[in-house]
Amino acid sequence: MATVIRGSDNFDTSVSSNVVSTTSQTYTQVNSGFADIGGATVTITPSSSSNKVLVTFSAGGMTNATANEIQVRIMRGSTIVRSITRYGFSNAASSEWSSCPIAVNFLDSPSTTSATTYKLQMSTTQNNDFRVNNSQANYDGTAGIVSTAMEIGV
Repeated sequence: MATVIRGSDNFDTSVSSNVVSTTSQTYTQVNSGFADIGGATVTITPSSSSNKVLVTFSAGGMTNATANEIQVRIMRGSTIVRSITRYGFSNAASSEWSSCPIAVNFLDSPSTTSATTYKLQMSTTQNNDFRVNNSQANYDGTAGIVSTAMEIGV
């Protein structure tokens, strides 16, 4: 069953603050073991400990290996708040590149009014090649990564 929201509906929520970080960091190459994605970091200071924070990350990604599972997690400081064990999968021949766009979001309850930093980490299961913010032939990192943290008042 779908929920329909009309412009005349009233809700007891509001966007209290919004932080957007856009960067064109150099590319990040991920293999086995989780690695921080360069530029995929955003910090927000909630105005109330009861408010929630909507975190989003978006960037380009690509892989070139057989049986290569892409894993993703969102970190709040050193705490894992969202983990996706099979975000993407490539079953291409080892010389073929497959697109794996990154669009990850999570609604967090940090329960704090202190500055809170979120970051994106990724890994592969087969120690294969996965590249973020990159093209197949050059390591220019010009595509950019957008990281957003939005405080939702409750």
